[in-house]
Amino acid sequence: MKTEEYPKISIVTPSFNQGDFIETTILSVLEQNYPNVELIVIDAASKDNTLDILKKYERHIKWVSEKDNGQSEAINKGIKLATGDIFNWINSDDYLEKNSLFTIGKMYNESNFNVLCGRLRIFDNDDGRIIKDYSMGINKTPEATAYKPYMCQPATFYKMDVINYLNGVNENLHYVMDIELWMRYLVKYGFDKIVTTDNVLAYFRSHENSKSVAQSSKFELEIENIRYSFFSFMESPSFVMEYASAKYEKDMLLEIAWELGDFKKEIFIALECSKIAKHAYCEKDYVLFKKCVSYIINKTGFRYIDKELFNLIIRVYFINKGLLNWVREIKNQKA
Repeated sequence: MKTEEYPKISIVTPSFNQGDFIETTILSVLEQNYPNVELIVIDAASKDNTLDILKKYERHIKWVSEKDNGQSEAINKGIKLATGDIFNWINSDDYLEKNSLFTIGKMYNESNFNVLCGRLRIFDNDDGRIIKDYSMGINKTPEATAYKPYMCQPATFYKMDVINYLNGVNENLHYVMDIELWMRYLVKYGFDKIVTTDNVLAYFRSHENSKSVAQSSKFELEIENIRYSFFSFMESPSFVMEYASAKYEKDMLLEIAWELGDFKKEIFIALECSKIAKHAYCEKDYVLFKKCVSYIINKTGFRYIDKELFNLIIRVYFINKGLLNWVREIKNQKA
């Protein structure tokens, strides 16, 4: 094929003091000899030998070295410079599988995917041992997939138009921006145009200084935060309810409850939304508070509005006049 017949693939590499690894990352892209690729390195003013390596390859890559606010800002800087049809970011201690770009380009031409999910191998930096070989976790529904994401970011490539529509990654997140981006995709597009392959596309390096190892507790904290924020941008009530109930689909303790029918299921959905409503109140997000209370009432009536939540509804009335009237209207509609 002619160069223009290969879709252009933009790879962004955020970097900070990864001089020991970044040359491997760069070569994993350049040595594929894919005819239509751009590699953009966004470096956060590294103090090691990173700049020497970037200068060595500057005829073949784009690069910037300046202070930033972390990995997510670096990724978004790269997105603004990217001109490709397909996008992914590869961290400066990871690398691509040989010929993976040809696999990605071929599958894009055949399917015009929005997202391509391949396999990822995690390897031990000390001895090269493969620790894990896996692919993106895709459950029965988009809601269940979003509730318990099983990420495979280095092997997940997005159509650039989709990335731009979703406004890149969330710069308030420093650890799970990939999960939040995936969740936003599922809310907007569902399973539309997701293509999977069993081919290994990338390798993730496990070493003592990688964030997933050195700062694992912070990952868990951000996951809890995005679970709350996820509700704030959802537009579909049905998605919210299915997302809430997805938590319990795999819970063995509730299998007996499921056998009792939808009534029991609604109890758990109400409890889930009640927790989100209380969190929203603490964050002074009264729009989300109202949304969650609406879902509870519309699905289960008022019998699962506990005393704490009821008191919060009354308090919000004094902050947001008209809310109590709204509650009464719903009650009258149910009557």
